Amino acid sequence: MHKTKVKKLMKKFLFILVLIFSASIAFAQSSKTSFEVDNKYQLLLQKGQRAEKNGEYDEAIVSYEEAYEHSNNVQPLLTVASLYIIRNMPDMAEKTINRIPLEKLPDKGKAEVLYIKGNIHLTKNEFEVAGDAFSKTIKLNPDKVSAKVKLAMINLMRGFPSRAEELLNNEDSFSGYAFEDLRLCLAIDMYNANFGRAFNTCELIGKRNIDTNPGAGFLELLSNQAFFMFVCFLPLLLSGLLSVIYYIFLFIALGFTASALGKKTSFWHIFVFVVVGVTLLFISHLFCIDDVYKAFIIGNAYGYVYDGIWIMPKVIITSHLIALSLFLIFPCFKLLKENMRPASYELLGLWLFCFFFGLFVVSFQTNTDVAHRFIYIMVGMFFSLLSALIMPFGKLMLYKLSQVAGFSLDGKIDSSSISEGNLSLTDVKILETKMWNFISKGEIDSALALGKKVLTPDYQKTFPSFWQAMIFAQICNEEYETAAKNINDYYQIYQGTSHYEIGQVWEAWLKTEKGDFPIAYKLVNSISADRAKSMNADEVAISLLVLARCCLNVKDNVQAHINFNKALNCSKSLLIKLIVLTDIAELDSKMNAKQAMQKWKTMVETLKGNGKCIPYQNTVNSMVAFSEGNKDQAFKLASECLKDKSHTGKAVAWYGHLLCLEGKSNDAEELLSRMTAGSYTADCLMTEVTSGSTN
Repeated sequence: MHKTKVKKLMKKFLFILVLIFSASIAFAQSSKTSFEVDNKYQLLLQKGQRAEKNGEYDEAIVSYEEAYEHSNNVQPLLTVASLYIIRNMPDMAEKTINRIPLEKLPDKGKAEVLYIKGNIHLTKNEFEVAGDAFSKTIKLNPDKVSAKVKLAMINLMRGFPSRAEELLNNEDSFSGYAFEDLRLCLAIDMYNANFGRAFNTCELIGKRNIDTNPGAGFLELLSNQAFFMFVCFLPLLLSGLLSVIYYIFLFIALGFTASALGKKTSFWHIFVFVVVGVTLLFISHLFCIDDVYKAFIIGNAYGYVYDGIWIMPKVIITSHLIALSLFLIFPCFKLLKENMRPASYELLGLWLFCFFFGLFVVSFQTNTDVAHRFIYIMVGMFFSLLSALIMPFGKLMLYKLSQVAGFSLDGKIDSSSISEGNLSLTDVKILETKMWNFISKGEIDSALALGKKVLTPDYQKTFPSFWQAMIFAQICNEEYETAAKNINDYYQIYQGTSHYEIGQVWEAWLKTEKGDFPIAYKLVNSISADRAKSMNADEVAISLLVLARCCLNVKDNVQAHINFNKALNCSKSLLIKLIVLTDIAELDSKMNAKQAMQKWKTMVETLKGNGKCIPYQNTVNSMVAFSEGNKDQAFKLASECLKDKSHTGKAVAWYGHLLCLEGKSNDAEELLSRMTAGSYTADCLMTEVTSGSTN
């Protein structure tokens, strides 16, 4: 009996053990399955996060979708919808977010869904609907900062800046806000003139940028300084009225600064500049500000900086920085002599040129369609060229470019319109270039008239090249005494400067015209090697002409011929080429070098000029005809030189030489009255006439 009870108890105990063991196994298997599911979910989330961080959004979306299928947690779907928004696929984002059972979520979960729906509507440019979604988000979750900031920006865009301010007025600082939210807070505070908090926000933005890029260079560090960032965004983010007021004060200050530091001009120049500058920036502001706000709130303010909307914002920011930098640049002109300073309107023209040139450059960096880009480029280029006419040296550059292109954009070249003190630095430089052009073409009378009108004592001290042109023209016109006086005055002013030795070139040339060859040779050879290297082609040509004439004086015809050829090859001025060509043709004519004379005949046909060029051309042609034995043609061409009032001593001397060869010394002697007394050519003809009469 006792044994039977024991057996029954043992069976019950074993049965209980089996039940416990079976339950343990089942529980263990269930726990293992749950662990595996959770582990798979976490692995998929991590995979999606890595792909998202690397910008591989398609792969990230697939991983998040798989994670949702393993857990039914709505968080992956929220992330997938956000990724579709980043990829600008609002329809796919909307389909994804609609899969979430909103009614089953707690208030904070509902707030997240509504927040993402608001972002979807932003991407679709449905700002009012987005505002309603953000408003509901805030009611469900008052701590949702991003929804509050975006709702404030939408109120600002809809024309309710006070409502925008109310949403943020409890914050002393936006520290801890997301980077995208900081940009919106900055825009709102700038608009409402809350500059203190805006400056603090700039500090936060700059610190975030620097922290995420520890290897930033100097320029990046500078651009992320709070003051620099504040100044950059100030003109772009001010309200319309505040921006106009700011631009007016800025340009009035810039205008009066230019007037004080440049050559004073009429007050209306400043007035026009203020009106034009304010109008340009205000229109640019109105044109782009709505799109800038949209870019800020959607979140692509930096992701799409090459979009068309960023043409004008870049131009506004750059133009504002240039305007501020001009306050530092303008005082530098005070270091120049007064006559060398640009006119005040030219200084102001710098800003206008930079504005339109900036538009021209930025247009190349956009992803807009070809038609719109072409319009921006053409507008920028046209007004850049137009504004270049009123900036320092801009008109001069255009003038020189016009010469290269074969047409003329003359400055003030009419002597009647020129009066002392009314010329800007650019005007004088244009007239200087014009004077050298007159000389090159042989129009010596025009050059002298221009020089006498412009070259006042003050300008002589300021523009050495203009003065050199005047001396050159006087030598060409055989005004030797006047030229000598000018050279002496030139030496006194430029003693000890780099311009001094160029005066020696013109003096040496003048000495050869008067027959003082030893002094001429000494002057040229005393020019330093460094200064000789910096001389232009025509200055080198005149130096070689002087050396060649000095060689002729000592009967070294071979070296003279070499120097003449070098001078001919390096000269750029048409008149200088003809002067040199006349001398070398005369030498070859006396040496009976007929082959060389044919070469000069061909060359002189290509050298066509006016004024003083014509007698040199006729003289060379007469020499060629004489070398060919055609005396009648030689006499005819030589006599043509005397009919023109621009005749030269060389042309008269050659005609006198021909007369002496024909035994007409008396006729040749009469020509002496038409030559400059004391000139070398006159002395040579006098010697030849005397020799002929003696014979």
